[in-house]
Amino acid sequence: MLEISLQALPAQSFITILNEQNVEISLYQRFDRLYMDVTLDETLIAAGCVCLNYVSVIQHETDFRGALIFADTAGDTAPQWDGLGEGGRYVLFYLTEDEAEEYGFV
Repeated sequence: MLEISLQALPAQSFITILNEQNVEISLYQRFDRLYMDVTLDETLIAAGCVCLNYVSVIQHETDFRGALIFADTAGDTAPQWDGLGEGGRYVLFYLTEDEAEEYGFV
């Protein structure tokens, strides 16, 4: 399990490598929900995914190996942009395929 570093911003986008996968993650707040787009090797594989607490962000079959999960460290609410970042309430984790299966996210 890998914690992905985020900033406390209402919109952010970054590129990272997760388990040898080139991934671009875009997070954006719309009204009372945080959403995520995921691009894998320059191909958009998930758009407008609602971010919830302890729910895999990508809910459909893709070539992405693993799972992206938000965790609320102070309760059981969906993530909000102002709780992201270092020391923030909401943490984004990447789980490998084995970890995602072990914890029931597949």
